[in-house]
Amino acid sequence: MSKTRITLVVFLPSLVVALVLLHIYIAMELKNGLQTNLEFLQKRVNDYSLAMTINARDITRQVDIIASLLSSDKNDDVTKILEKSMQEYSYVDGLTVAIDPDFLKRLQNGRFPGLDLHQRFGKLEVAGVPSSLVLTIYRGENSSLRYKQSFQEPYTVADWYIVPKMVSEPQWLNPFVSPTTGRRVCSYGRPFYYKNVFAGIVVSFVPIESLIDPRGVKLPSRNSTDKNRFFVLGRAGNVIYHSDYAKWPKYSLYSMAEERGKREIFTIIDSMIKNDSGCVKTCSLAAQVKYRSNADTWYVYSSPRSQILWTVVGAFEQDDVLSDWKYSLVVFALGVLLMMIVICSVIVFFLFRAFRPVEEMIRVAEKIAAGDLDQRVDPRFANNHDTTGKLVSTFNSMISNLRGNMKKAVNASTSRLIIENEYSMAQELQESFLPRERNIQRPEKGYSIGANLIPAKHVAGDLFSYWNLTDTVEAVLIADVSGKGAPAAMVMLEVITLFRELANKTISPSETATRVNAQFTSAGAAGEHLFITLFFAHYDSETGRLQYVNAGHNPPIIIRNGKELEEFPYAKDYVLGVVPDYVYTCEETTLQPGDTLFLYTDGVTDTFSHEGDQFGSDRLRETLLKASDASAETLLETVLDALDQFRGTQKEGRLPNRDDTTILVLKRDSQAHS
Repeated sequence: MSKTRITLVVFLPSLVVALVLLHIYIAMELKNGLQTNLEFLQKRVNDYSLAMTINARDITRQVDIIASLLSSDKNDDVTKILEKSMQEYSYVDGLTVAIDPDFLKRLQNGRFPGLDLHQRFGKLEVAGVPSSLVLTIYRGENSSLRYKQSFQEPYTVADWYIVPKMVSEPQWLNPFVSPTTGRRVCSYGRPFYYKNVFAGIVVSFVPIESLIDPRGVKLPSRNSTDKNRFFVLGRAGNVIYHSDYAKWPKYSLYSMAEERGKREIFTIIDSMIKNDSGCVKTCSLAAQVKYRSNADTWYVYSSPRSQILWTVVGAFEQDDVLSDWKYSLVVFALGVLLMMIVICSVIVFFLFRAFRPVEEMIRVAEKIAAGDLDQRVDPRFANNHDTTGKLVSTFNSMISNLRGNMKKAVNASTSRLIIENEYSMAQELQESFLPRERNIQRPEKGYSIGANLIPAKHVAGDLFSYWNLTDTVEAVLIADVSGKGAPAAMVMLEVITLFRELANKTISPSETATRVNAQFTSAGAAGEHLFITLFFAHYDSETGRLQYVNAGHNPPIIIRNGKELEEFPYAKDYVLGVVPDYVYTCEETTLQPGDTLFLYTDGVTDTFSHEGDQFGSDRLRETLLKASDASAETLLETVLDALDQFRGTQKEGRLPNRDDTTILVLKRDSQAHS
């Protein structure tokens, strides 16, 4: 692997990690910074909602008293009660008692002889019983109280009269401009009944700003230092009150959404109207990271609905928070990048040292393939007391033996002997890298393994291996190198070496395969025509968990509890040695007690008979089902016997293997704990 590729392989993932860390930090800072501001916002909104609720309760109590008096048989003067209420609640603009015309007709016809209309309303300006009657007390100039009597009927079409009458219960109505005072007022109307007959409406008119806070504490308006916005929304989502009086009533949340092109705000408004309370934001987390002063990100808090069924709403612009954290975010980002540069530099340094022997062997192997047998791997690399050092020593020894034997090839018989010796050495070398024990029993860990490799020639391009990563985790590898003979065997040795060097318990099988592929392809070890299919897995003997990566290999088969076959999905990942920067995916399954994992290369299914028939997947499944409950060793021997019989009997002569045949069986004991 070139230094440039190693640097890219290390730095690119490190850069991704740095960006992820930076994103997490920014999200945490935003959360902490917004928390304090949101608490302040929520407190202000709840204070205004509470004030509106308290004031509304006082007004409803005032109107209820007047309505109760009008519903009684007493002929007390109502005008005195109205005047007393106006003096007690200085923020009320006016009180109105409107008598229903139908009730007046009944009174005129003598249906209620005990009711004295003139005594209840002082001295009326007309004698007898009028056809309609509205008595209003309101504040005139210098807050002086004035009275107004009306004997016209238009009040019967006013909202403050019609709505309470129709629903037969008290109602708060949206603000309107009072014809008496010229101010924006809202009304609370309550129907009253005399002897269970609808008699009229009692209405209180209150300025909207006084209802929200009669003590003169006004809601904050938007300026250069305070970007909080407060609204009061009606039951239909209309703006009942806004902190900026100049924009009322044309300004609304809906118009703001249309102006800014933010249609999602409509959903938020609907949520505030329907729900009791809560805090929502108008954009996702990714959109919050904006370092522009015009970032359109808001947090909106709505209070629980008041007695009036109106909702107080506060909106908070996120740019105020981001401006306070810009400096710390930049400093942190620079610190993370500097730290990653230092870490990556150290990693690259050690990677150069770790991969130099493998690079050197690849270079020498290319020279030898071109016919230069005088090449040697630097002996200093053989001093390493690890698998790489062993491979270097064996590699140099093999080159020396090969060169010496070829010089002795003076005749055909000697040449054949040399070749056989070389094949024998290559076979011994290959065998030295494969597990010594082909059939192992590990009852203390609850599983057993059976494996075998039958080369089509003297040496094979297939491989299998298994080794302990931890006390409970076993690494399992089976692979098929394209081609056969010595070239494929050399590649096989390198693949086993890379997997044993790079695999460890802290990374997944897919990450190991990704690293091996990057090393294998970038160094040119595969040549122009060699590639590898493989299946590599981590098996946890305690839980039966099997994490694996399948790089274009035959789908393994699981024999579930000795009864049925379950075939893995076909491989989606590329074979090894094709795409240098390919990232492999990790899959997972579980071996239950009594389950058996059957791994094989295509030499099994590609076995042919004398008639030219292929053994195929169907015959393999039938063979597995016949010995489905057998041990790992027995199942292995059963499949191998079936292949031998399929190739022909001893009498007619068995056909030789056309391809390397490799099988690995892992069986979880039925007594193993799940």
